[in-house]
Amino acid sequence: MKRKFFLSILSIITIPLTAHLILFDLGGVLLTYSKRKIGQSAGIRQWMKYLLYDHVNPLSLRTMIFDILHKVRHYIPRNTSLSAIACDDHGIALPLILCELQSGITSSQQLLQEIHYTIDYLAARDYFISDCEKTIATSIINRIFSPEIFVNQLSPLNAGLRLLAQCATAQNADGTLKHTVGICSNFDPESFELLINSPFGEMILKYVSRENIFISGNYQSHRGLKPNDSAFDAVIEATGFPDENIIFIDDQDENLLSARKRGIKTIKFTGRRSLKGVRTQLKNMGVL
Repeated sequence: MKRKFFLSILSIITIPLTAHLILFDLGGVLLTYSKRKIGQSAGIRQWMKYLLYDHVNPLSLRTMIFDILHKVRHYIPRNTSLSAIACDDHGIALPLILCELQSGITSSQQLLQEIHYTIDYLAARDYFISDCEKTIATSIINRIFSPEIFVNQLSPLNAGLRLLAQCATAQNADGTLKHTVGICSNFDPESFELLINSPFGEMILKYVSRENIFISGNYQSHRGLKPNDSAFDAVIEATGFPDENIIFIDDQDENLLSARKRGIKTIKFTGRRSLKGVRTQLKNMGVL
């Protein structure tokens, strides 16, 4: 009797060898943000002045904004023991203060104060070619670092959400769920709480339990920030899934490479056009 009892308990708490934990990134996989909305934040009149009188290619603003954000820690040093390891969707290292935000080390409010100080400091030294350029740059940065505004610029990626639902509802022959789905994403804690309590969050929580959501900002250190190896270590420790039973779906090569080094299977998702190929890979892995 005792032997049967312990065997039954073991069968409950042991993860089946064929089960997978399928991890999804948020940005670029389940969510996208409107660059148009961010760009229009300063108003059409300011943009017209900027284009007509300053004769600047608006595409250069991205480089300028990154330069401003890099300069914040030059003028206002802060000992965070954090390195700028996270990347943007072009594989370019993010400014350190964006990593601070996504790690939850420094609040958005504190960072905005430091950014505005830096912008005023640079303006006094003729960094901007006009007041219009300063206004536009400030407006864009405010939208990135203000959680309420930032979240309102996000919209669901339907292809990614369909894939999430398909993975979450796949069943065994006996009708039980085949796999567990989770989220592993770089996201600041303030914005994520707003997001998860929005209609989008309701959609996500239909398929993903809170305990399987791993957000970098909740660690308040570099530990959860991809592509840091420790971000994946934290998932393995928390879920009990061995690395070979984890599949990670992301849109950034740097994050996928880090996961593969840890022994995790990876799939790159690049939007609706990649959906068929991603499904094929999941079928070949025995997931779908």
